[in-house]
Amino acid sequence: MANLLWLAEVARGAGLVVEECEGWEARCRTYCAMNPKGVVCHHTGDPAGGDMPSLDSNCDVVGIEAENTGSDPWPRPQLDAYVDLVAAICDHLGLRTDMVAGHKEWAPRRKPDPHAIDMGQFRRWVQFARSSAAVSATPPVQQEADIFFEIGRVPRKRSLVQSQ
Repeated sequence: MANLLWLAEVARGAGLVVEECEGWEARCRTYCAMNPKGVVCHHTGDPAGGDMPSLDSNCDVVGIEAENTGSDPWPRPQLDAYVDLVAAICDHLGLRTDMVAGHKEWAPRRKPDPHAIDMGQFRRWVQFARSSAAVSATPPVQQEADIFFEIGRVPRKRSLVQSQ
């Protein structure tokens, strides 16, 4: 699997809006065959401004580069999309949910991303998103530098967080 040519369709199948960057199909690592065994969650860390200024890729994992300065709060629709996309990728590749990591877990002394997301809670939300049973959600609570996901009940094709 040299390129992740299935990625846009998998994201659309998860109910996400996909904007394809010109030439994305040809972007790949030439020094290795793409055979992802996990998903690593990132934030761009770029200053605010512009739409999708950063791209990312790896041979052994699918890197999800979510737009965030590294200090801004995460908008709820973005968190919903983040969880839904990671769940859809895991489903497509047949990966266990415990194969999802934050970059801060992958490189703990070097990387802080994705900032303010408790990855244990994030993986629980991904697991619930992958299940066919209805699950519930309460909004994440921003406490200084962390967002903690609390699980509630909502249908599979849903917003993971409900408005207050």
